[in-house]
Amino acid sequence: MKNLYVKYMALLVLILSGNSLFAQKAETPDFNYSLGAKINEMTLTEGGTLVVATNDGLVGVKPGTNDLLFNFTDYGRVKPEELTYVPMAPYVMVGQVGFANLSTKKAVIDYISGKVLFSTENNGWKTVMSCDVMMPQNKLVVSGQRKAKEKYAMQVAVYDLNTGNEDYRFNLDEPGRVGIAKDYSVTGRPLLLEDYLIVPTAQGLVAKKAKTRETFWDNKMKDINWMVVDETGKEIYAFESVNQGKNTRIHKVGVNGEALWKEDQKVKGVVSNFQILPNGIAVVSNKSDGGSNSVFAAKNESVIAFLNAENGQDLWEKAPKTKGYVQHFYIMDDGILFGIYQGGINKISFDGKTLFKKPLKTGENILTMANTPQGLIYITGEDANIVNLETGEQVWQKPLKYKRADAVSSTYHKNKSRN
Repeated sequence: MKNLYVKYMALLVLILSGNSLFAQKAETPDFNYSLGAKINEMTLTEGGTLVVATNDGLVGVKPGTNDLLFNFTDYGRVKPEELTYVPMAPYVMVGQVGFANLSTKKAVIDYISGKVLFSTENNGWKTVMSCDVMMPQNKLVVSGQRKAKEKYAMQVAVYDLNTGNEDYRFNLDEPGRVGIAKDYSVTGRPLLLEDYLIVPTAQGLVAKKAKTRETFWDNKMKDINWMVVDETGKEIYAFESVNQGKNTRIHKVGVNGEALWKEDQKVKGVVSNFQILPNGIAVVSNKSDGGSNSVFAAKNESVIAFLNAENGQDLWEKAPKTKGYVQHFYIMDDGILFGIYQGGINKISFDGKTLFKKPLKTGENILTMANTPQGLIYITGEDANIVNLETGEQVWQKPLKYKRADAVSSTYHKNKSRN
């Protein structure tokens, strides 16, 4: 048996016992948790629950009690790479891959309540191709193949994560059809709207009405990877990876499934940032030389484009040079401010003109960029300064230098009312 002991003082101290007990002091622990197996990884979640991956499964520890919040052993040993924590939501996904890289086991656990809200076994799935949490709707969209009693139908289902209940489910193709069947595999993340769900498949986009499960519309826009809808909910931008991921095609679709651009717009690299603005569409894509993992390789850099929302045409005659990967990207009243991972900050107008006299040189890895009354403060892994956003000049004559930092955090000074 493996036990987890917890002592609460100023900080939470974790003490693991195997053949021996390790402790800074010979004190009786406040809480003792019997996990029953070797611990492989521990993660303190945003919600305060300690999630522990063991050789037997996944365990949830809630501070302040001696009881385990949950002990999920259905899949046996859970490896760290089999866990996905959903940002800004109290969910952890457990996924195990089987033959042909298909996910045969998938579960979603609420690490605040300790409830298992979804699992492939309890919901009739043979394999799962995609499993996506949709926020703020608090829904789970699952696609894959059903079991034999449903003729191995290719289906998509929507589950309510408040209860774990199924909202609706529908076929992507006719179950059990004979002859040469079309490939209706899901190729990317579905888009959940108020009244319908759009699913990207190898045959095109399929929009299904939420209540009736009827096909609202479909088109031949194949192999879409992800989608974004504008504020009106009437215009959708769809992204397709092409040339083995070297480039991306952007399509614009109306609420009836009709293509709104005469031709799709091709951008170099993989789109990493996409923002819809009143005067155009800002797109950041990352190029790679394909043979080097280093972000400092000469050809590994971002491309910034500004597209016409009406027809997709590039509004800039010449894209600004980034000379690295865009790490921070902000839309301002007079243009776009961006920071480069390799070091450097620059600003360009919406018509593609550089607003700084010259790019500001900084240290590598910009950890923080934030507005202050004096200007823009930046903090990198090795230096910090404040920048005049009108000119791009440094407010401090010399940057503040320090030993390398991997992370930066801040807090509020209550007595002096400042950070």
